[in-house]
Amino acid sequence: MEKSKDFFSMDKDFRYQRLSTLGELAGEISHDFNNSLTTILGFTQIIMNDKRLDKDLKSYMEMIYESALDGEAIVSRIKNFSKNEKSDNMSLVEVNDVVESTIKMASIKWKNINEKKGVKIEVIENLQSKSKINCNAREIREITLNIILNAIDSLESGGQLKIETYDEGDKVVIKVQDTGIGMDEETMSNIFEPFFSTKGEKGTGLGLSICKKIIEKHNGTIEVDSKIGVGTTFKIYMKRYRTDIV
Repeated sequence: MEKSKDFFSMDKDFRYQRLSTLGELAGEISHDFNNSLTTILGFTQIIMNDKRLDKDLKSYMEMIYESALDGEAIVSRIKNFSKNEKSDNMSLVEVNDVVESTIKMASIKWKNINEKKGVKIEVIENLQSKSKINCNAREIREITLNIILNAIDSLESGGQLKIETYDEGDKVVIKVQDTGIGMDEETMSNIFEPFFSTKGEKGTGLGLSICKKIIEKHNGTIEVDSKIGVGTTFKIYMKRYRTDIV
């Protein structure tokens, strides 16, 4: 796995200086970017309201609409990444609803790989949790999608991707496990650092650092376990809403 060559030569202060610069840049481009997204959202909504639209096409349009909303939120989070602000727009949601919608979005990528590259990716879903979590659903979907897409990228020669949810004590666990190329100890110890990337010039090195920060804002935790040639497992722990406690 190729690591970012620049990362280890950066000291911490310089990395966060880059992060601050990125926030300023995101602020400058967000206006134009959001104008484009507003156009996409507007026309998508018009199409969704067309009674001639069949069920399948309406479902695809809804995915486009949700993805555009996610795009707006992502720009905002990059802009505010260096700020210690709590997540807003919190509500009680079924954890499986969030994960199922994420899987639906990610399925486009693994199906495309299966068809175009002739690589077989077997996806196993085992969503056992019956719990709700108090969260910003859009942020939790972004985290889960990021981890799933990373897992798909690691399955260069095919393999298995397993996505699970289950309850563990007072926590809900979202688990994403792959049989991909895996990571060594040094990579694992740095993957949540800003600007650390295993994707060379193709990656910004912000995905997992943003994921970790969002989870911490939700008072949750994220764990990773990986081995070269065996695969990687990510676990997200979040406090579950208990209806049996008065």
